[in-house]
Amino acid sequence: MKKAVWIYSINLNDGGSPFGSFASLNGFGAKKFQTELISALQPEIALQFISYDSAQHPPVTADIVIFNELDARYLPEALKETGLIIASQDIVTGNIDKIKQAILASLK
Repeated sequence: MKKAVWIYSINLNDGGSPFGSFASLNGFGAKKFQTELISALQPEIALQFISYDSAQHPPVTADIVIFNELDARYLPEALKETGLIIASQDIVTGNIDKIKQAILASLK
């Protein structure tokens, strides 16, 4: 089983409230999106959604690290160079199939 980590929100204040393009979407289907994507990827890929603490630059260990293009500017270059960038439009529209195909292709 492959491990995927999606940086869904970012913390720039060393312990403060998370922010990011989709950190505040909880009332707009974020949980549903996450649940559907996790289900679509199982059993081949274990997907975990996290909040990244940019003040501490913790290492993210996974076969693939995923994030959206709007939040990429807050991430270290090493993550941006090796991670998978997902278009924000695909997240907002809930395009699970397109996102799944991008994740599977990047893991080959």
